[in-house]
Amino acid sequence: MHNTKYLRTNSYESNHSQHSRSSSIFRVSSDENINNVVSPENVSDNVPLVVQKKLIKNKKDLLVIISMGLIFFVGQTANSVIAPFFTLEGVKKNVSVTTSGLVFTVYPLVVFILSPFIGKYMPLIGVKFLLIAGCFVEGTTEILFGFLGDIDDHLTFVSFCFLVRSFTAVGNAASSTAAIAILSHTFPDDMSTVFGALELFSGLGFMAGPAIGGFLYQYGAFKLPFLVTGSMVLAVVGAVLWVLPPERAYHDESYDKEKEKKIETGSLLRTISVPGIFVMAITCIFGSMVLGFLDPTITLHITSLNKNISPQQIGLIFLLPAGFYALSAPLVGYLTDKRFKARHVIVSGAFFVGIAYVLLGPSPLLWSFIPRKLYVVLIALGGLGLGISGFLVPVLSDMHQAGSKAGLSETMGTKTVISGIFNSCFSIGSVIGPTFGGFLTENFSFEWASTIFGFLLLVLGFFLLLFTVFDSRSRKSTRSIHSEASILNPNV
Repeated sequence: MHNTKYLRTNSYESNHSQHSRSSSIFRVSSDENINNVVSPENVSDNVPLVVQKKLIKNKKDLLVIISMGLIFFVGQTANSVIAPFFTLEGVKKNVSVTTSGLVFTVYPLVVFILSPFIGKYMPLIGVKFLLIAGCFVEGTTEILFGFLGDIDDHLTFVSFCFLVRSFTAVGNAASSTAAIAILSHTFPDDMSTVFGALELFSGLGFMAGPAIGGFLYQYGAFKLPFLVTGSMVLAVVGAVLWVLPPERAYHDESYDKEKEKKIETGSLLRTISVPGIFVMAITCIFGSMVLGFLDPTITLHITSLNKNISPQQIGLIFLLPAGFYALSAPLVGYLTDKRFKARHVIVSGAFFVGIAYVLLGPSPLLWSFIPRKLYVVLIALGGLGLGISGFLVPVLSDMHQAGSKAGLSETMGTKTVISGIFNSCFSIGSVIGPTFGGFLTENFSFEWASTIFGFLLLVLGFFLLLFTVFDSRSRKSTRSIHSEASILNPNV
């Protein structure tokens, strides 16, 4: 909770040649060391003074954003470093491709299961503690995974791969959920901007991980990629310990130091039952699916359009949507906080990615108008990267807004629960996306698979539009009822 102060401003009213002076008091939320930017042109008769907070108020805030961004960067790098070579290593040990795929899948599944519960009990355990402990577990198990290459027995190798990978996911679930909660608490009015910046770091990690993994595997075999990325995660722990304030900074004002058991945790069931939060949770799942749908399918489609394309060129095409997403996410986040409503941006993003997927095949329904050429796929992939920014970046901010409008207490407990729900939904989407994409492509074709998924996204866009309209009307009706009740009974 923030301290409050009052600003007394003078406004001048002119009526022909006569001038009258009036003073008004405006209540603004502020913190210690916060610089408020007041725009004089926004002052007018009977209009509240617009007070804008700077996103970064001091050097400490800047360091918090950078350190949380580094956590997302090294976490995503460590997660994706395994991609270029693990299946090849598994073949040497008689591990099937399906089993290797399950080793990849167990990571987001564990994050999906644990994140909501980590978010619920984080206020009791400690936000900063879980961030540090999560990074430590993630880094050490990442290093340990590198030594599994020395195991020759097939069953032992597979068993320890699942076990160690699961513990790495436990660490990531704790650290990423805590990082989102810390940023939600530190920058409550600029959540989309900050999350957009996080996605820049995450996107860079996603792009860097496979490249680093392939390079280190070539020169240092199975062990070296994990030793390097695990050490990167542990190195970030030191920076976070220095940058973040003490644990008490993330306690609510009502926190009782003598009776620590009074710390309130958010209600997981009540939070997810809020219609706006539930709808945004579904949106988050679809947003993550958009990113993963193409993983098992796009390569074969590209080679069918150009049989002479090289693996290096395919790798660059893979980076196209991720690159556009990473670069556009901060801008979309800023515009969402400063210019547009989060829900409107999300609805626009849903339609954008739906159209991009229909064009990606392109859809057989459009073959009379659009040629089946590689340049069409490249344009659609670029548009997909831009669209997913609008579809996904404002979701966390909208979840917090929906919770506030539904009457959820704006405590650290609520923030950590919402962070856990968001992290969980994003993780399960990354499991469903590739699975759903592979299933549709195998049973139909890539062109029809992308068409079906595109139409599903368009249907979701229409549903979000209708939900937004009815939600807005419902709130207006509620405000009208309360207004009439207060007029009839001023004591209410």
